[in-house]
Amino acid sequence: MTKSLEPAHTPAEADAGSRRQPSRIGAVWVGAHFDPAVKRALRMLAAAQDTTVQALLARAINDLLEHHGHGRPADEAVRPRGGAARAIKKGAP
Repeated sequence: MTKSLEPAHTPAEADAGSRRQPSRIGAVWVGAHFDPAVKRALRMLAAAQDTTVQALLARAINDLLEHHGHGRPADEAVRPRGGAARAIKKGAP
């Protein structure tokens, strides 16, 4: 038996029937497992830079993809959550 590679629902259908936070609609989770020291270091850097871990990761992903000729697709991916959370600015170092 083979599994279908097609999603059971389109993203729009999934978003319409889910209880996702509005800021997560249309977004997907991308992640990996690292040593807890990595998480600690990212949080400390985010605090020192007055930004979020998500914004730092978006910047790193953009740098990697741009280096390999894929542009900077994560520039618009970071959405502010209010409060101290901030989106990265397009072209930020």
